[in-house]
Formats: sequence, C-alpha cells, structure tokens
Amino acid sequence: MVPHVTRAHPDQPLPHPAALVHRARRTRRLASMPISRATGEFPVDWQRARSDASRTLASIDWSRSDIVVWVPGTDSSIIHPQFAQSMRDAARGRSLTLVRMHHQASWNMRPSVATGIATMRLVLAGIAAHGGNHRVMLAGESQGAWIIGEALADPLLRAAVDRAVLLGHPWLAAHQYADGHDPDVRVINNPGDLVTIPVTGDPGRGLDAMVAVYTLQWARFPLVARAMLENPVHAVKLISNLRFAIPVLKHLWKNPHDYGDQMQDVAQFLLRSGQQPARKRPV
Repeated sequence: MVPHVTRAHPDQPLPHPAALVHRARRTRRLASMPISRATGEFPVDWQRARSDASRTLASIDWSRSDIVVWVPGTDSSIIHPQFAQSMRDAARGRSLTLVRMHHQASWNMRPSVATGIATMRLVLAGIAAHGGNHRVMLAGESQGAWIIGEALADPLLRAAVDRAVLLGHPWLAAHQYADGHDPDVRVINNPGDLVTIPVTGDPGRGLDAMVAVYTLQWARFPLVARAMLENPVHAVKLISNLRFAIPVLKHLWKNPHDYGDQMQDVAQFLLRSGQQPARKRPV
C-alpha cells in the first residue's frame, strides 16, 4: 500500500506518490528529454543512479519536518560548509534534516550530469513515496544546480519541491530560471562566473573543450583551440581561472565561481515562513 503524502502547506496539491514513483521508473524513456543546450550523448549509469539515490534516502532523518538536500558541484563530495552553517543558523530550532545527494560530480561531465539528474528524480520519488508531513527544499551549485534545474523541469517532480536555489547555474543547462518565472526557484550567478556566460558557436564543442582543459586532455587541443576562437571571452576567463587550481595562488583573488558568501541569503530564502503560492496539479 502506498502511503499518503501531506505537505506543510496543504493548499498546494501534491501528486500521489504512486504517480511519482511511476514517473521515476520511466526515467529511461524520459532520457530523450533535452538536459543541455549542448548536443551529443548524455549517457546514464542506471546502476549508479539507483545506488546513489538509495544512499541519499538512507541518510534522511524522517522524523524532521523539513528535508533539505544539497547537490554538490563538480569535484565536490561534501555539503558546502558555509551552507551547512547558514542552514543551522537560519533554522532557529526548526525541525530540519540536511543531507547531501550522492552523485558522481566529476569532470566526466556528460555522464555525470545525466546520471545525477536520474538520481535526483529517484530521490524525489523516494521522499514522496515515504510519506509524512515534510517540506522539501533543494540547493546546489554548478553541476549540482544543473541537476536540480533539469529535475524541476518535470512538472510532476516540481510539485514535490517547495523551494530551490541554483548557485552558478550553467548556461549550458537546457532549462533556465533566471527570468524569475518560478518565484520559488532562485538563481544566484556571480558576475564573471565562467559557467554562467553564454557560449557562442557550437555549445557541445564548448562543453567538451572546457572538460578537456580542466582534465588536461592534450590530445584534444584542436577542439579546444576551435572552441576558444569561437568564444574569446570564455577563452580569456578559462585561462585566467586556472590560477584558482594552484594552491599557493587561489587565495589571492576572489573566485567568481565561489558562492560561500551567498549562503546566508540562500538559507533565509529556503526557510522563509509564510504560505506558498498554490500550484496546479500536473496532468
């Protein structure tokens, strides 16, 4: 028997969990949905997606009323320390569980993003299927923001989430939220953040060139050179950003892809009190 699901704000309809689980199980077919402006394959590791979703769901304290899921960016496997501290400060005694969504989060960007989106779908389906009086809030940066944004593009999954914050949301993501069309999804992009700047030319080539640079794939230099010629602004910023990879230099400048000083605002937005605007039940 599938448990009934309620929400902190009962005026908002939530799809029956059976429907949400069914939607997650149809992820293989939904893989044809665009998740990036870049062309080319975005393969999903289904075994890893199921394993990572199970690990994430197992870490949730279901006795808490608020569930906050942090989705790390590339090369990160922890909850951002400043986000964790800001959430503790903003909670002010509220019943809250903060967990990290396990996912690959690697520079092998195409399968990492695609598998992360599949994992996010399964996590949201698992939360709904578990039941209980929970609010669900999501936050992530960079690749994590990309993953959240694509999961929320599915209306059925969007209805299961109260609020979300996307930090350093990549321009290459298929679905964008910076125009404010969804008032409960906030985008925070620092000026000069490379991943948020539009790509000219072929977006797929731009994505693969960026990965090649950061993973030192010297054999792909012709691809990188062509992408840099098409995107001179990206080229300058990409070369400039390499200094942040050098331990003795990275603390001398402010990295525009660092969102640590934004975390208090993020926590306050996620946990602000008051009624949510009603949303129509997805068909």
